[in-house]
Amino acid sequence: MPKYFFHTEGRDEYLDEEGLELESHQAARIEAARMLGEMLRDNAHAFWTARSLKLVVSDASGMILFALDLSGIESPAVRRLRVGG
Repeated sequence: MPKYFFHTEGRDEYLDEEGLELESHQAARIEAARMLGEMLRDNAHAFWTARSLKLVVSDASGMILFALDLSGIESPAVRRLRVGG
């Protein structure tokens, strides 16, 4: 079974040195979406501080296979309300 590595970029960077053995590229895509959801659930406050979270998936050779990139953007109207404008 191929091994996939799930690295995070953003406010807190993490280099996955262990990886996961998964049956296929599709299984790695599903696992990446699940992981990103868990990271967002467990660190929602930190996400809004950094306003971005990126999960990069590579194979055993280090080649990047795909990435999930999540960004939070507030409307300019909301920003004006917070500063009293």
